[in-house]
Amino acid sequence: MSNSNSADSTTSVAGIKGTAQVHHRNNGVWLGHAYVTAQSYVDKVATLAQDMIDSYSVLYWFVNVGKVNSSGQLIGGANGLSKAVAFLNALNDWEAAHGHKFKLFAWINGTLTKTDADYIDVSNAIVRQAIVDECKKLVSTAVAGSYIGGAGRTFDGIQIDFEPSGQDSTRFDNLKTLMDDIRRAINAYPGKFTSFVAPKYKSGTPSQWFWDSSFYYVMGRHVDILAAMTYDSGEKPGDLYKNWMRDQTTSILRSVSGKFWDNDPDHPLPKNGIKVMLGFPAYPANAHHDVEAENIKFAAPGVDAGLKALEKSGDPSRDYFQGAAVFLHTDGTGKDDFAGKSTDWSWFDHYWLRA
Repeated sequence: MSNSNSADSTTSVAGIKGTAQVHHRNNGVWLGHAYVTAQSYVDKVATLAQDMIDSYSVLYWFVNVGKVNSSGQLIGGANGLSKAVAFLNALNDWEAAHGHKFKLFAWINGTLTKTDADYIDVSNAIVRQAIVDECKKLVSTAVAGSYIGGAGRTFDGIQIDFEPSGQDSTRFDNLKTLMDDIRRAINAYPGKFTSFVAPKYKSGTPSQWFWDSSFYYVMGRHVDILAAMTYDSGEKPGDLYKNWMRDQTTSILRSVSGKFWDNDPDHPLPKNGIKVMLGFPAYPANAHHDVEAENIKFAAPGVDAGLKALEKSGDPSRDYFQGAAVFLHTDGTGKDDFAGKSTDWSWFDHYWLRA
């Protein structure tokens, strides 16, 4: 993956206007499913791309392509991706006209809850292979049954978001096998990447909704990007969430780097190029998410404090950080309580890019 960012770097990014000098580069965004199902959202792609480059230094796009069922197939199949080709072509046209290329991941959801009708048994090799086959249809226009046949560009990678993935070591090992299977399959196509959406950090994996250090370290050696869901913390007020984000930053990065164990013989520094992205919340309130406390205004300085602490101590774990990823962008108005330009993205610019 690309080189890590320095917290005090002011290097300009080619083609970026509004963020000519920023402290944190090559960030990410999760995009709603409508971008591959609705023409009205496809029509927003050019403006979105311009904004992501001009204003927010966002390189990575994680696009929701749907959820897999218990058989390992995308629910709705091609119908659930009816505008995928139009989306890819719209983005490709913008990239060609502006000489810039984003890193575009197909973000695939799934449930590991046994009581759910769409429960995915990742211990089943047949189910894993079905998931792999679906992934190939998103990174190649030529593979049989491709979902993106005729598109001017493909997805650059696959992001797997199967939840909950904590606590159960047997299930985790099967997820690791799945990611290896996906990587081997998509490596047949040049320049492809893998990503896994990781839960919050907590020592000792007290529940299936958290990962401890060992899960972070091990999965980090099997994918290109770990995107951490550093939200739904239940922390409030905002200063407590900021402190929580600082601790998540240092704990996750020290786990991925192996410094949690002082890089003993069983935990050497990873050499596979693994990078970590930390999630910034921009979505409606729920039982664990107080929008007045858990927001980008507090997330950004929390992560910044964690990164600076690692730098100050000379901890190489800082080098495994890639950027922040905003969850979730829909139409950008903020009227649906997802990321809005006048709130979340404005905070992102002020508290993160120009911190």
